[in-house]
Amino acid sequence: MVVLTKHKGNNSMCMAVLRVSGEGLDLDACLAWIPAGMLGLTWRVGERFFRTGECTTNGFNMVLADESSPSRAVETAAKVFTAFASRIRLPTEAGGSASMDFALYVTSGCPSSITFPSDLLRALVEHGVELAMSAYPCSCEEDECDEDETGLG
Repeated sequence: MVVLTKHKGNNSMCMAVLRVSGEGLDLDACLAWIPAGMLGLTWRVGERFFRTGECTTNGFNMVLADESSPSRAVETAAKVFTAFASRIRLPTEAGGSASMDFALYVTSGCPSSITFPSDLLRALVEHGVELAMSAYPCSCEEDECDEDETGLG
């Protein structure tokens, strides 16, 4: 479980995280190609992992996007995914798993939605990557909600 927070002071309302894991995943090889600024959590077999106990896989989280609107997060995540797709394919072909998780911060007064373009969905399927969406309640002032960010025009 990843605890997502607004960071870098950019009023993030949507993040995209690539989660890759596998019992035989060569984490050190992956760490060699992941830019330091994009690396989130890492874990190894046998380590304690939050409240879930001992890890049974090696893995990492890679931040693909951290944007102020869902549409910008999808666009950024798609570009970053495309740039790293050939490397992401290797762990999934070796029996590992990968998922792209969009974390959407929601408030009671700000409806939000995410639209995923078909080319991104196709690329995820081609590379064996699952798609997830997680909603996290946050408290922001209702006047902070931008009509363009709600997807309602």
